[in-house]
Amino acid sequence: LKDDWPLQFSDTQLRTMARDAMTALAGIHKVDPANAPYLGQFWGYEFDVTRWDRFYERAAEPELLALQPRVKQLLLENIPHDARIAVYHGDFQWSNLLYSRKAELLAVIDWELCGIGPTLNDLGWICAFSDPEAWAHTQPTRMPHGDELEAWYREGYGEVEGNVRWFKALAMYKFGIISGFNLMLHRRGKRGACDVAEREPGGAFLGGDGGRLANVDAPRHDFEGEVREGVRDGRQLPRFIRADAQRRASVPRIRVRRPLGKAPQPTPDAGGGTQFHQHRLARD
Repeated sequence: LKDDWPLQFSDTQLRTMARDAMTALAGIHKVDPANAPYLGQFWGYEFDVTRWDRFYERAAEPELLALQPRVKQLLLENIPHDARIAVYHGDFQWSNLLYSRKAELLAVIDWELCGIGPTLNDLGWICAFSDPEAWAHTQPTRMPHGDELEAWYREGYGEVEGNVRWFKALAMYKFGIISGFNLMLHRRGKRGACDVAEREPGGAFLGGDGGRLANVDAPRHDFEGEVREGVRDGRQLPRFIRADAQRRASVPRIRVRRPLGKAPQPTPDAGGGTQFHQHRLARD
């Protein structure tokens, strides 16, 4: 559901489509994580925040991320430890939902970031992206806003434990850093056309008076070296991190250049799941 696709639907249809999406998300979050052991283990809320440090350090336009140290501190100080830990999608947004021309939800796609963790990550992500107040320059949209999406999710899921506002803040924190990192890749010629949206100071990019805060010199570490065996601190890594790190560690001097034109072919992985390989490799 992206680009001009929503234009063919009425406002009533779009509301129904959005409600169906939130009902589907609630269903995903009810899946027993014991049925998906290949997704790894939850690494803790602190990891959900600090894992973005290495991307922040390499982001372009650091002045636009001036509030990063302060927002990071607030997130760590207000972690909602009561959120449900189960299967989450990792990138639940409109462009990853397939609908028919009759406005029927057909599939949720793009599962490469799924894992075991706080399910409210998904709810915070789509609500933040659907909140006009999170964007400095809004584009006209006919999709329902975040508060309404949250209400429909609660109808489909039932009682929701955890502070949804914290996960909305985490979503904008992550996207701000991701935007800066992608802009860096674009300027180095490693990524195609990159439209980076300017955000209000609470979201991405993170700017404003926070730029006067003391710089945080985040410690660097050899992340890939720690996860070559798929385990860190005695715990199994989330599947998507484990697979990526092991692939890069085992294939020296190889980098992913661009997707192949043909459809990806699934191959079974060691955990009993399925991985899709759709990249062409080029030697340095």
